[in-house]
Amino acid sequence: MSALSWALVACLALVAAQDLPTVHIVPHSHCDPGWLETYETYFAGDVSTILSNVFYELMQDPRRKFVWSETSFFLLWYETLSTEGRDVFKDLVQSGRFEFVGGGWVQNDEACPHYADMIDQTTTGHRYLNDQFGVVPRFGWQIDPFGHSAVTPALFRLFGYEAVVINRIHFKYKAAMKGKANMEFLWRGTQLGGNDDLFTHVLHTHYSAPQGFDWENYVEAITEDNVERRSDELAAELRRRMTAYRSPHLLVPFGDDFKFRNANLQFRNMDQLIDYINDNPERYQMRLQYSTLSDYFGAVAASNAKFATVQGDFFPYADNDDSLWTGYYTTRPFLKRISRTVSAALRAAEIAFVAAGVLRSDADDDEVVRRRAMYDDLIAARRNAALFLHHDGITGTARTHVVDDYMQRMHAATRTANGIALRSLRAVVADDADADIVMLGDDAVLSGRNVVGLCNSLGWARTELLCLTVATPFVTVHDDAGASVAAQVHIGTDFQGDAYRLCFVRNLPPLSVSVVVVDVADKKRPGGAEHVVVRVIGGSDQAALSPQDEVAVGDDSFILSNGVLDVHLDRKTGLIESIVDRAANVTTQVGQRLRQYSTSRGGAYLFRPEGDAEHIDTGRARVRLARGPVSDSAAVTLGNQVVHIDLVKASAPAMVARRVHVRFLVRSDANREVVVRFDTDLATGTTFYSNDGADFVRRRYDAAKQIAGNYYPAVSGGRLQDRARRLTVATGHTSGVTGGHGRLEFMLHRNLAQDDGRGLGQPIIDQTPAIVTMRIVVESTGSFVFPADQHRRQAFACDTPPVVLVGNVAMRPVRLLDMVLPAHMHLLSLMVNDAAGREVVVRLENLRDADQDTQATLLQVHNLFQDHAGLTNMRETTLTTVYEFPRASYLNDGYLAKATPVLQFARSDKLISLVDGGGEDMVGGDHQQGKQNAEEEGVFISDVALQKAKGWVRRLLDDNSRAVPFLPRQIRTFIFEVSEKRTVAKEQNEKDAEEHVSSGSRIQIRRAPIEVQALSLPGTGEVVFVVCACLATISAVVLILRSNWGSPTTWTQASSKPERHIV
Repeated sequence: MSALSWALVACLALVAAQDLPTVHIVPHSHCDPGWLETYETYFAGDVSTILSNVFYELMQDPRRKFVWSETSFFLLWYETLSTEGRDVFKDLVQSGRFEFVGGGWVQNDEACPHYADMIDQTTTGHRYLNDQFGVVPRFGWQIDPFGHSAVTPALFRLFGYEAVVINRIHFKYKAAMKGKANMEFLWRGTQLGGNDDLFTHVLHTHYSAPQGFDWENYVEAITEDNVERRSDELAAELRRRMTAYRSPHLLVPFGDDFKFRNANLQFRNMDQLIDYINDNPERYQMRLQYSTLSDYFGAVAASNAKFATVQGDFFPYADNDDSLWTGYYTTRPFLKRISRTVSAALRAAEIAFVAAGVLRSDADDDEVVRRRAMYDDLIAARRNAALFLHHDGITGTARTHVVDDYMQRMHAATRTANGIALRSLRAVVADDADADIVMLGDDAVLSGRNVVGLCNSLGWARTELLCLTVATPFVTVHDDAGASVAAQVHIGTDFQGDAYRLCFVRNLPPLSVSVVVVDVADKKRPGGAEHVVVRVIGGSDQAALSPQDEVAVGDDSFILSNGVLDVHLDRKTGLIESIVDRAANVTTQVGQRLRQYSTSRGGAYLFRPEGDAEHIDTGRARVRLARGPVSDSAAVTLGNQVVHIDLVKASAPAMVARRVHVRFLVRSDANREVVVRFDTDLATGTTFYSNDGADFVRRRYDAAKQIAGNYYPAVSGGRLQDRARRLTVATGHTSGVTGGHGRLEFMLHRNLAQDDGRGLGQPIIDQTPAIVTMRIVVESTGSFVFPADQHRRQAFACDTPPVVLVGNVAMRPVRLLDMVLPAHMHLLSLMVNDAAGREVVVRLENLRDADQDTQATLLQVHNLFQDHAGLTNMRETTLTTVYEFPRASYLNDGYLAKATPVLQFARSDKLISLVDGGGEDMVGGDHQQGKQNAEEEGVFISDVALQKAKGWVRRLLDDNSRAVPFLPRQIRTFIFEVSEKRTVAKEQNEKDAEEHVSSGSRIQIRRAPIEVQALSLPGTGEVVFVVCACLATISAVVLILRSNWGSPTTWTQASSKPERHIV
């Protein structure tokens, strides 16, 4: 046969092959960094073997590919490789055959973490990958979290992801989506970051291989005798799945939990099926190949199929009618709380570390060495905190010994963070990193003379009620100028034991250390804090009271007041009965009660109550009232439950004066789930709101559902509102929330005596007291209504309490932030980017909603520290800091153009809303019944692709003359170099035109040179001519068929067409 004939045959074969639907087999192994075993145990026993064997098998056949998600595991394995082994592995990465998907330190849960912590854990993973390989993941891979948040698509867009794979959604939603071929869509999430939609793929039948085709489950091996039968079985399953998707491409995960220990067995068997099916295209009418997410999503985007837009989140998750995964929102509340504690400690450490570098540029060589060691410790603390965000970590759904391991890591991270913060702050406030200054612990009792530093790590001024434990009631408080500070002191409540509680109110400037002197004496002195006698009502033995500190009264006025609000307490329970807005003369019934659900079937994951929550019979409460010049407070004891209520009384901003601070110390009996319920008189109908950390999300109580089906994750609180009034509750950590008909209910604690059958194999016996903090704000249209950004500020303030330093040496007040940020601008992050501390990362967030302000807020970002140090060479990066955005110039309206995503997915006109528990368009009609999984049941941004931005060229932002615009809810990330003196504008302008190269930094910022590649076609002129003619023909057919494939079609409809789409 002539060369021309061979070329024609090859061309026709190419057309025929490309005309077939393509099945993308995606090999993977889902490896939990802690669940039934600890992170290290899993690595030693499973993950090390998996990665080593996959590495070897990929080298045996260039067709084979693999995707990997958890950077935490990968680091441990990669560091065991030799230099030669690393070089070979880097070739696999650069060739796209081993791809990182997600690429965070872990695959984080989506219900429990705050979005700021999600950013940090993903940054931790992305930095390592960028440092080692110069790669940036392009796709999310959230295949195991138990439900999916609307925060996810918003954040993932900011990470630079172009699409995401998810899995665990309500089984009825999944069944209906399959029936309507809506298993892929453009996901519209929260307003956070600009609300760009993210293309989303929902796995058809969990993330495991098709049933019967995971050879590590001891299924029938593929041989010459059975390959045809087994190919028929696989093809039948694949055809069934094809009907759920709209493009001629099907993603099929090949793997499961800790699979590919025997990578040879897996690949060898699947190789044979792929070869047999591909060798018989007429029989199977499909083509199989190993793929990565970049292969798959690239093919889908090129298909030009159109996809619906889905708005909202995917909570709650259920795998059958009786199994709502809403218990884990609250399971092991001490874990949820420590996550926020560690996050706050790391934030303080990061900022203090920056402050020490910015404010003290005279460090000697020894101090430089110490700072480099501190930086390494900081990285280790970040990694421990990031590991905990795994979807079996913060959720509380790991086995007891694994939880113990997580707790040890979190305590280690806290100690490290506090140590770094303390050493850095000593250097800042006392010019001596070894000064006799300590960080005040929860159990510390002050005596004698104490210099107290109050550290505010937020970027705005805040007014806080600060309470310290002191040894005697004879206390004086002065500021750093010697002026007396109004204070009160009274005998401690059940939180403080027998010591005394000293309280005062201070306004703390943004990003600052304020100083007061607390002098605790043995006897009364003039000008001291007012000694408040506590009035004890109910349940007290008169003889047990200290006459100078307490007095028993038979009855009393159960009112806390600050002149703005009157908080009325229930005379039997001591809890909040109503709140009166004095200016508007509006009374809001609050009806705070502690109640509990009973269960005999609930477990770590599932909430399965037996009826409504019942009253907890604790008898009459003991109430300890303390009314002083600074605050009114009540400490309420109800059996083994303690509730502390505070109302700031001193002069304070409106939001502070209108909030009621509540702190619970709650225990749960076996098979009981304790809740706090607010029964208000607000006319809310079925509507209530949960807060996902970024926004208040409107929910609707559906009486047709079980109680558990009406529970949602409350990352930062919840809300009720009607036309005239609003009650907002900000919470200090995540829990479950429900509401409707004037009721708002938060779950506080769970103690389960049985497993719920979802793989853990252990009950959740949790006898640890839960400490829960809340801030309650009541608003009315007749008096005062706070905008959304102020509520967001309160949530951040609740998460980030001031750090308190105590010493017996002089401290000076310090303000790191020189420019005054607008009240709605949040300094989300301030951290060093390299061990030398000469590069800093700044993340700034606009807290305003678009309905508050449609205009951008302009900031001179480079002037943040202008009195202390210069910020030069400002570059904007993705949210995880590993890729620097190209920027050309500001548009006329002051806004910046958006980068064009590399992959473009066509959109249909269909909008499906999940808000309010909706989604009727998605779940309407007949639903398949049964369990979701009961049926047979990198990923890197290329240099060229990243250069694709409309008309942009890479350059530095103008440090000296340009204000940076921030749209409502926008987050922008910048890296600066820190200079000891301000850089002259002329020098900066000269640098502005140059290509910046990051040098000496731990994390290298990738830049994307423009690449032009020429295609060489070997062979005779005839072959070249024929191949070119064939390609032209194929292109023409593509154009014709794309017009036929422009509207959404199912796989069944597509296969019935005489012309099939050519990829």
